[in-house]
Parts: sequence; structure tokens; C-alpha cells
Amino acid sequence: MNDEDDDDAARKFFEESERLKRGANRLAAERANQNSIDAALAQIDEEDQEGEDAKDSGHDLAKIHVTFFPNFAATTLTTEQLTLTELADRVRNTARREKSKLPWLKLAVFGSKRTGKNCLRNDANVIDVSGVELDYDLEQISFDDAVAAVRELEIHALLYTSASHTPETPRWRALAPFSKPLPPAMRAKLTARLNGALKAKLNVAEISKSESFALSQSYYFGWINTKPNASHKATVVEGEFIDLRDDLAIYEASGEAATALKENSGNNGADSAAADWGGPVENIRAGVDLHASLRNLSAKLVASGMAAPAAINFLRGLMENSAAPRDERWQDRRAAIPRLVESAAEKFRERDTNPSLGVWNAGQSRGPIPPRGWLLGNIFCRRFLSSLVASGGSGKTALRITQMVALATGKPLTREHIFTRCRVLLITLEDDLDEAARRIMATCLHHGIDQRELDGWMFVAAPGAKGGKLMEVDRQGRPIRSGLAVRLEHEITLNKIDLVCLDPFVKTHSVEENSNSLIDEVVQILADLAAEHDVAIDAPHHVSKGASDPGNARRSRGASSMVDGLRLVYTLNTMSPEEAQAFGVNEAERRLLFRVDSGKVNIAPPVTEAKWFKLVGVNLGNASDLYPAGDNVQAVEVWSPPKTWGDLSIDLLNRILTAIDAGLPDGNRYTDAAKAGFREAWRVVRINAPGKTEDQAREIIKTWVKNGVLEGRKYLNPVTGKEVRGLWVNPGKRPG
Repeated sequence: MNDEDDDDAARKFFEESERLKRGANRLAAERANQNSIDAALAQIDEEDQEGEDAKDSGHDLAKIHVTFFPNFAATTLTTEQLTLTELADRVRNTARREKSKLPWLKLAVFGSKRTGKNCLRNDANVIDVSGVELDYDLEQISFDDAVAAVRELEIHALLYTSASHTPETPRWRALAPFSKPLPPAMRAKLTARLNGALKAKLNVAEISKSESFALSQSYYFGWINTKPNASHKATVVEGEFIDLRDDLAIYEASGEAATALKENSGNNGADSAAADWGGPVENIRAGVDLHASLRNLSAKLVASGMAAPAAINFLRGLMENSAAPRDERWQDRRAAIPRLVESAAEKFRERDTNPSLGVWNAGQSRGPIPPRGWLLGNIFCRRFLSSLVASGGSGKTALRITQMVALATGKPLTREHIFTRCRVLLITLEDDLDEAARRIMATCLHHGIDQRELDGWMFVAAPGAKGGKLMEVDRQGRPIRSGLAVRLEHEITLNKIDLVCLDPFVKTHSVEENSNSLIDEVVQILADLAAEHDVAIDAPHHVSKGASDPGNARRSRGASSMVDGLRLVYTLNTMSPEEAQAFGVNEAERRLLFRVDSGKVNIAPPVTEAKWFKLVGVNLGNASDLYPAGDNVQAVEVWSPPKTWGDLSIDLLNRILTAIDAGLPDGNRYTDAAKAGFREAWRVVRINAPGKTEDQAREIIKTWVKNGVLEGRKYLNPVTGKEVRGLWVNPGKRPG
């Protein structure tokens, strides 16, 4: 009896079983409800249809172990326990600008074993399997037909369209979870079970590609957000777990499924296929040029679509039958086979997902070029990175929260233009959620905002250590991407975020902060996120030890590549004693005032004058018996220098002081005394700042005398010979 006879016999057996099962179901329905068979079946069909979207069914409440990889390199992974409905939501809400940027998923538990390329996604690293995945890309069976077939089979599954799917060229995947985690050896058997059942139900020659049987094969999920997503679907079908459907076991060793099982279990019998590879096969058989031939043949096998386990077993079989002597070199060559296959597979994936650099011919129109996506003044912009560089405790977090509340409410609390109301996400990596809530509450109370206005517009997370890092160092000291980027992507997509603030930058990674190359990689992760999701990303940063200068972003902590990689950088500095003297501000108030200057604005004109802000203590009204004073938390408001001083630059103030210090041509000194005629110092102010009134000019001189910038001393008037009082500048107290 040949394979076709086996298939026919199996199909007939299955059809007869299905007929008997349907008859039993009809009898049960008739006895239970005392209704007609047709009415009972109609009711069952209706309930099945409703079950597709149900979220409270027994199986759909079952949690399934899912592993996520950020990209094909799979140097990092994250795991979650999700229901199929939750996983379907993840698939629907994940989007990237191109397919190669989409994340991958796998119904399996992975360990920590890595390939030579640092990849975690490999067969040797699979600990348990939690389900099977089938990949269909023959573009003949529609997604809806596939869903209908799975529903008729009564299999618990999630079906979703792939990124390249269209209604005209259908491509989809079917994920069928197990009732419990199973050993890796069970996967091929149950993959064949699902594959064969679907083939029989749809009456087609092929469903899945052979790679569906590869143990660690993972799959893209999500859609490309540069294209309409109307055809992107993810549907949950209620039914029984595939590992409990022993009535479908007849498909585990039939036709193509049997071949795939053999290939992935080591008995692939691929000798006839080997003839197609010519020279390399013969060289291996003859025992000559082993390493080069194994590398060459690895590439050919991978390019042909053969799964990695099958390719490895095939090459090992050739080695076992080769004429080469079984010496140490032979053993080394055989041991290198998995590494050669994995290397070939990775290179093939790189070539397949990144075929070119995406070069644009500048002489050809790209259509209308959209303006940059500014959100708040020249502070935040879509697809660009920004930062606020400041020392600890100076007010940078309070300012950023005020700016984010402004964007979330559409109210210009910082007098910076709001281009559009935005959804904002604050990731606070130093404070917990309670402290973040206090800061936001203080901002709302001080600015008279009903905190309910933030509902659906401002989101906050304080993940702590469990949030992971953008990049960290493994046990071998190698830098690897960690889980924070994946979690950020999920929240950005789920809540449709426009601005993300990661406060502070130093907490987003655990690599050497003085390494330009490593910090550049961390910044690149953020830049990719900003570009892929069309969001603005902000990362406030600390200054290094020592005094900082307004507008000097180079005083930031760690490697210079951090600032180099950002596009919108501002500095925050507490008002200096000299500035306070120039503005007539007392010491207590000075410590609450700070200035913000552009440190590196290379996509917008620089801000020529500093913006001033003031920290204001806000009582939260949360007193208790234990803490009768409650909390007093700082908020931020805009501060304007007194009108007398507001439009006077430091340079102009120093020119006025220099003129006063030089005295008059006849050797006399200027004075702050009234009725001194041409010796009155306020006249120098008006000569250099003609926009000032006499009263304002007198106020400036009075403030300088009070603050010690100008000192009164007695001297002999060279004209009259009498002792009089004049003014000298104290050089140690000049502004700036």
C-alpha cells in the first residue's frame, strides 16, 4: 500500500468518525432540549459564532506562555503569560514602519543558551513548548476560510494575518496552544496533527511551510503602519486544545507531515535531494575540503527553505557516510555543523529582511514633504530625541511634568506653544508611582487643573528593576538589548502615545556610561523607537560633577555620544548669585529660580534669551494624624525678571558698569546721590539703555549699591579739592 492509499484510508476513517460524532451530538441536543434537530444545530452554530469574540469562556481564560523577541537577531527576549484574547489584542495593536522592524513571537519556553551569534532563538535553547504555529503563504486560501475551517474542527486557536497579507493575496498564521507545557519532542507530532487536520478540512495539498515544523522557528506579528490596516485581522476561535484532540492523531504520520517529522527527527532520507547540490555533497562524501564544503552546503540548504534541524541532521548524515578518517579534525568539523547552519540562516534572514539600504534617487519626487511634527514649542518633536541636562534636585523633573501636563491638557502652562494636544507617557525610573502621583497632583493644584482632564491623555509607569533596561551586560560582560524597549513599544502602541519621557537617562541602561560606542547604541535604540512609532522621546540627563554653564550641554554626565545622538538639548541652571544681584533677587528666592537655555538645537533656530522658571511649594492637603503637615511638593511656574531688568543682557549690564567704573573725563566719580547733576550714575544707564525711564535707571543703581556690585568710597574732587563720595565697581560681583 502506498502513501496515497494510506491517506485515503485515513481520510475515510476521519470522515466516518466525524459522521458518528455529529450523530451523537444531534441525539444529545434533541434529548436535552426537546427541540427539533435543525433548531438545536442552528442554536449551536450561533453560539459558535459568538464564541469567536467571547472573552469569558473557559479555554480563553487559560494563560499560555508566550516568548517575544524584539527582532530576528533575538539577542534578548521577554516572556508573558497571556490568554489567546490578550495575545490577539497584542497582535492587532503592534505596528512598525516596515516588516523587518516587527517583533517575533513563539509559543515556547526558552533558556539562556546562545548561538555563536548571541542568538537565544535556537533549538538547543527550547525548554518546553506551549503550542504550535502554522505559517500559510500560498495566497490561495482566504483568512476567513481558514477561520471557518478551524471553527468546524473545534480547535482552540488564534489566527492572524501576516504583515504582507492582502485580501487578494492571503497570508496568515494559525497558533494552537496546548492544555499545558509539553516537552520539545512533542511539538513536531502535534504540528503534524494540526497541519493534517486543516489540509483535510480545506481539501488542499499544502498548508504550512516545512519551517513550521522547526522547533525554535518564530514568527513576525503585527502590521505595517505606513499601509492601511483594514485587512489586518486577529481572530480567536474557541474549541479544544490540540494536544487533547486524539481523534485527529491519524494525521500525525501521513503524507507531507510524515516527511517533515522525519526531517526534523534526524531520519530525513534526503539522499535523493543531495544529488542537486553537486560538488559540495561529493566532496563531503569523499572526505575532502570538509569545512568549506559544509559551509557552502549549509548556505544552499538554508536558502532552499530547509529547516535548521533538518539541515543539521542532513549534514551529519553525510559526514557519517563520508570516507574521511575519524580523527580529531573530523570530530571538530562535525561539531561545527550547527554553528555553520545557524550562521547561514542568520545571513539569509538578514538578506531576506534587509535587501537594500532603501536608497532614494533625489531627482525623483517623493510627493509632498510633511513638516516636522512639533509638539511643544521647540522642545519636543516627533521622531526626534530631546533632553534636559541639569544637576540633581534642580527642578528638571518638575519642569518636565509641567510640560507634559500642558501637552496632555492642551493648556500652555509654560508659555510654550502647544501645536496639538498629546498623549504622554512618563517612565519614572527614580521615583515610585506614589511620588509621581504627588508631583502630578502638585502641578494640577498649582495651575488650577482638574486632574480628571488627564484621563486617557497622561500615563505614568514606575517599573523599577522589573522593567528591564534598554541595554545591559550579560554574565560574560557582553552588551545585550534588554526588555525595556519591548515594553515601551507595547505601551506606545496600546495607548497611542505621542511623547515618551524616560527620567533619567542614566537609569535606562546598565552599560559603561563613559563608553561612546555603548552609549551610542543605547541612544540608537531610542532613535529607532521614535522613528518607527512617530513619537517624540525625551530623556532628561544629569550633569557631571562641578559647576555647569548655561547652554553648555557638554557638561552632561558620561560619554559625549549621548548628547551627540540627541537633536533637541536644553540645559537647566539655578540662578547664580551674580544673576540674582543683577536682578535684585534675594538669596532665599534665588535658590528657587532656574533658567533654561538651548544647549543643542540643530533643527530649529536657537533661543537667544534664557527662559526663567520658579519652583513653588504646593501643599497637597493630605494631612493625617501621623503626618499633620501633609506633603508639600514643588511645582513649576514661569518667572519673568522684573521689568526694570527684563530686557537687559549680561553683556549690556557689564558695559554700563564699566562706564561707571571709568568715571568722568575730569577725574570725578559717578555717584548714587540725588541732586549731583552730571555725576548722577543713573544717567550712564540711560545713555546705554535709552529705553529705560529715569525711575528705572535710578532703581538699577540703587539695587547695585544694595547688593554690593557698586561700592561707595570717599575721594577728593579734583576740581573743587573737597572730599566727596563716589562709586567703584566690585569686580568680584559683576553679573555673569
